[in-house]
Amino acid sequence: MTEHPLDRPVWSALNGGWKAVSSGDGTVRRLDPAYGPFGASADASPGALEALAGITQGRTGCGSWRPRIFRFRRALMSWVLARG
Repeated sequence: MTEHPLDRPVWSALNGGWKAVSSGDGTVRRLDPAYGPFGASADASPGALEALAGITQGRTGCGSWRPRIFRFRRALMSWVLARG
């Protein structure tokens, strides 16, 4: 099944209309800090999340992001969606 762009909205945005103001490769991308603190990985594999942590390390707005934050965010979003 093909993934819908809204399944991974930040990743889709950073590879679409915001690509000109983001950096990275096919595994991870990060928005220029002048535009916001967003970064995303192509998937949730441990390697991709470690690469995301590496691209954001020491940069304004994203320096403290770690893979465990993404697991927490996913759990929180699941809870929010379940509550309606």
